[in-house]
Amino acid sequence: MPTMISLPEAQELHECIGRAITDPAGGRALLARAQELAAVVVSDLLADNFTPLYERWRHGGWYVLNIRYPSGACGCVSANFADKRWRIVADLDRIPFDQVPTFRTRDEAAREEYRRTVQELS
Repeated sequence: MPTMISLPEAQELHECIGRAITDPAGGRALLARAQELAAVVVSDLLADNFTPLYERWRHGGWYVLNIRYPSGACGCVSANFADKRWRIVADLDRIPFDQVPTFRTRDEAAREEYRRTVQELS
């Protein structure tokens, strides 16, 4: 499940926008923080409505064809592990295995990868 913006972050977003409007001198930094928080909201909304398109990966996982990185790579999720939990394959290169987040379903893993991708690109 996507990590939604917390209530304190939503309140901070509202305050940042309000202060940026009333304080033009300090508004630039406040507006930057508001954009950062808004990107989280947008990526969560998009991920909730995202329908993954899969193709079998020869190593036992699944390509997520409608997730694309700037490098041209596509998304990939797999449950080809002893615990049969779903993981985002790209995490295996960045995070120690025992710290890689797991997901109950293939769709949950794909939606999380999509949410992260949208957030990183915004």
